[in-house]
Amino acid sequence: MRALVTAFALAIAALSVAQLPPGLTFDDGFTWLECHNFESVENNVLKGEWVLESSVRIWGTVPDRSGFKFTLKKDGKILAENMVDGYPVKFGNVDQGGLVILNHWKDAQRTGASGPMTVDVTYIDGASGKEYLAKTLKIDVRRIERTRSSVGKREPYAPAFIMNRHAEVLSSILYFREYENPSYTQLNGLSWFSERRLEILVNYAEDSAMTGIALGRIAVEVNGQPIQLRVPEINQPVDEMNMGELAGKTSAEHSDRDAAKYFNAGPYYRERISFVRKSFVLPLQWGPPLEGRVKSSVFTNDHPGDWKVTWLIDRKPVRIWRFKVGVDGLPIPHPEQTAGLHLAKNAVLVDTEIPGQGGEFDARLTPSFVKEGAFYGRPWTTAAMKEAASHVPTKGRPFPVSSAKQ
Repeated sequence: MRALVTAFALAIAALSVAQLPPGLTFDDGFTWLECHNFESVENNVLKGEWVLESSVRIWGTVPDRSGFKFTLKKDGKILAENMVDGYPVKFGNVDQGGLVILNHWKDAQRTGASGPMTVDVTYIDGASGKEYLAKTLKIDVRRIERTRSSVGKREPYAPAFIMNRHAEVLSSILYFREYENPSYTQLNGLSWFSERRLEILVNYAEDSAMTGIALGRIAVEVNGQPIQLRVPEINQPVDEMNMGELAGKTSAEHSDRDAAKYFNAGPYYRERISFVRKSFVLPLQWGPPLEGRVKSSVFTNDHPGDWKVTWLIDRKPVRIWRFKVGVDGLPIPHPEQTAGLHLAKNAVLVDTEIPGQGGEFDARLTPSFVKEGAFYGRPWTTAAMKEAASHVPTKGRPFPVSSAKQ
């Protein structure tokens, strides 16, 4: 009898949470999750814990006062769950239709768990209160050991936690922005342009010195032919990249006195790991040109076909992006998008190649994670992305290790 009651309860629970209703889509490319770390003292012992911090977006018409529920699970067990009202997706004062939450976290239900976990993102209809499972995201949380002990001691400090984002190095999203639109990730720093611009999101594991990215330039080929990045209206090259804007960053620093040289003298050993998502505005436009504007860039409308964009820093290629442009100057969706990857309007996944060892900003490249897929546990479905993943070089080590193992 108890088994029947349990089965009935599970069936009712399954019915209460359904997939998103027609007309609503979860934006895979916008999603950003990270560990919001805390330090506390319990029984005179330093303790490290974290809570989930989330940025997610849904496209479509939603009732007022709609919201989200985030459920963190490990091995099927709920570790934390909270609900929050979302905000309408607005670009300027224009309602784009959708629901968004940025950098949401609550200082409640802290956890010290690590390893593989899942996050159920549930959409809550503001009119009916009905819940719809928008997405189940897979995460891999890593515990980073730390010390602040003096010479001759190996006393642990509260650990930190970080989400493994090595898989995202090929998750490059090219966004053809309307002139009044903000960045793909709704960044304040890249909110407004007076022209239609191309923006690209780049993911990488940052170098320990956190030196950032130097100014570079791009070279373009269309249908195998080089395109001169110069326009008659401005008699100078129009190929320079900018410094970019942070669209997400998560980092932690390992420290120890495990090795004898750190135990016996000097400061303790430190090794930082940082995962970065950065947004760059490319020196390219799509059209037609706005009335009264001087043509200051090469327009995609003038060059339909197969594009190859090479990003160079100090004359060295650090990324190569390939995508297709239609006769209307807009991007043609990547095959992964027809296989269930959902992005914003006029945004496409691009085929990404990391030549050589990538850029100096690439501290860690780990092909094994890239081959598994991206976007929080979504496997690659197309031959092109599987092939690209197989060619990602190995660089550095995936995570910090003890100084005794150097």
